[in-house]
Amino acid sequence: MGQYPTGIAMVTAMSHDGSPVGMIVGTFASVSLDPPLVSFMPTRTSTTWPQIEAAGSFCVNVLTVAQEPVCRAFRAEGVDRFAGEPWRTGATGSPILERSAAWIDCEIVNVLDAGDHVIVLGAVVEMDAPNTELPMLFFQGGYGSFTPQTMVSPYLNVASNLAFVDRARPLMESLSSALGCECVLATSERDDFLIMASAGVPSDSQRAMIVGERVPLVAPFGRTAMAWAPESDVDRWQRKALDDETGDAAREMLDVIRRRGYSISIEDPSRQPSSSPTVSVLDPGAELPLSLEPVEGQVQSISAPIRRGSGAAEFVLGVYGMADTSAEGVDNAARALMETTRELATHLDDH
Repeated sequence: MGQYPTGIAMVTAMSHDGSPVGMIVGTFASVSLDPPLVSFMPTRTSTTWPQIEAAGSFCVNVLTVAQEPVCRAFRAEGVDRFAGEPWRTGATGSPILERSAAWIDCEIVNVLDAGDHVIVLGAVVEMDAPNTELPMLFFQGGYGSFTPQTMVSPYLNVASNLAFVDRARPLMESLSSALGCECVLATSERDDFLIMASAGVPSDSQRAMIVGERVPLVAPFGRTAMAWAPESDVDRWQRKALDDETGDAAREMLDVIRRRGYSISIEDPSRQPSSSPTVSVLDPGAELPLSLEPVEGQVQSISAPIRRGSGAAEFVLGVYGMADTSAEGVDNAARALMETTRELATHLDDH
């Protein structure tokens, strides 16, 4: 069983005297979505489990890599286990650790015999995933986390696409780490845009939502790919715009992108927010004019084509959520992005 990595969670409850109690478990699992049920399996010899059982409710706190000291404190004796760890009570009265990656507040609905353990079944009352730190894992006696930090679309059933993603993955991880941002790889398929992979620690929930998403190529979305597309494709893309004014403005953006060599998307207050996370991440607004320097916080994303020679853009690589959005930071990010796309372009012959 040492070859099987497990997540680390802390199950908390409020004891009869009003003090918080908790226990570290590696047996937390989702049981049912409808109705929402979860479980964990404490040992029969646990001195904490009887207090949780008496409370009639519990909260599962999924620990992050930053909470390793908390995990170790709860395995120690004679220490204040909750010292220095901020918490609040949830709907059931159970303690919620505010730094946890996720928490699930539950009521106990059943306790089943299972050898030297018991199986505790909980009905979910409330839950949330408030933080973006990666969850902690336990493997072969040690604590750790995910590596590499990459998500790949499950819809890449073409071997050549998978091979290219494998080539791109370490470069994407290096780029996102250097810039303190997320990195997205996409490809256009005639009238659609497919998000193939994403790397980097998420700053919000967007990353999990966009990987594998397929979005119609409608002007001005997908403009980095369209800047080097055949004229017939550009015409069709422009005609799909919401109105003529939007289509004309989108075509003007293509000239800016070609001259610059990459796209810089900035917030456009006049544009309605998109319901698609992909659009809001990659093309959230207008194109930064060539004549202007970006101001702090203005740039939302930078994307560049990956081309075979002087041909069309076969892939688009983008970065968003950058740590430094000053003019200098954007310039550094653009140069790093272009270096990465140039290196990836050398692998297109293998695609």
